[in-house]
Amino acid sequence: AVVSTQSTGDRVEELALDKEMAEEEKECAELEAERSREQYEEVKQELDLMKEEIGSGSGGVAVDNVRIKQLEMQGTQLREAVVKLKEVNSRDTKKIEALTAQLTKEQATVADLSKLKVDLESELEEYRTKW
Repeated sequence: AVVSTQSTGDRVEELALDKEMAEEEKECAELEAERSREQYEEVKQELDLMKEEIGSGSGGVAVDNVRIKQLEMQGTQLREAVVKLKEVNSRDTKKIEALTAQLTKEQATVADLSKLKVDLESELEEYRTKW
């Protein structure tokens, strides 16, 4: 029973560490998603401004189509990056939830084993005092 309690305790500790790592990964993914959204908004604003300048013909600014295409491609890539980061975030959230559930289950097992150990030690002590 001691070996089982020990390995269960180790497993609980491993699960707690896994959960902590998954939470850190999730935070990193959220930060990266926010950065990508900000970059996307900047590129979108720049593209919109260029389209306005072309449409109005004002300011004497000559904007070439190549630059517009580059900005459109960059915007598309950033949108795709945001989608991928949302998927990573979702996956990490599910992983954290699963680890949390598993950790809770393992903690309950540890509590049950601890109670059983106390009960068995008490029984053993009773038998020792009788004999």
